[in-house]
Amino acid sequence: MSNKILKLFIIVPIIFSISLSNCAKKKISRVDVLISDLDYVDKYIQIDAATELGTIGDPVAVEPLITLLTDPHPEVRVAGITALGLIGDRRAVEPLIQCFKDKNTGVQKNAIDALLTMGNASVDPLIIGLDDEDWHVQQSCAETLGKIKNRKAVQPLVNLLKAKDGDVRLAAAESLGEIGDPRAVKPLKALLEVEVKLKNWSQVTSIQDAIEKLE
Repeated sequence: MSNKILKLFIIVPIIFSISLSNCAKKKISRVDVLISDLDYVDKYIQIDAATELGTIGDPVAVEPLITLLTDPHPEVRVAGITALGLIGDRRAVEPLIQCFKDKNTGVQKNAIDALLTMGNASVDPLIIGLDDEDWHVQQSCAETLGKIKNRKAVQPLVNLLKAKDGDVRLAAAESLGEIGDPRAVKPLKALLEVEVKLKNWSQVTSIQDAIEKLE
């Protein structure tokens, strides 16, 4: 083998390795720039940065994106929520659940959607959220668990049928109907009797629908 050919065998892999290294540096650099933009004073730059970080999906961005969830602008909070949902890192689950306390309904809805993308990874924290002091958190956790349809949530949701707040009881009842576990039939019928006595007719109809799905 000639010296020229031998040199090629040595040089080409080195060049290829350097090229890959440069590409990696460019990607990391872009993520760093976007993370820096999350602190920008212009909310539109923040939104664009969060959106791109969600698309890239680098878990390095999770903690910086979590900081957006308390931003004064609801549009920025939504952008952060959406990006966290796309990345799907478990570190974001509990902060997203706290978004259920947000006064903006769009923020609440997007938090549910983000948690749904994480599926079963969010079930345990959502179950814990059923015991939260804030009824908004209880209601949204119940609704989300019903959409995930993990049967691990059945008994915690049954327990929630005794909640003081009517909207929370209704969310638990409807979610039990969505999950479809027959263990919920008897507790739902007991709740139905209570709501009839209270003359909560809209609740009664929804609970009847839930029972029908299980029988």
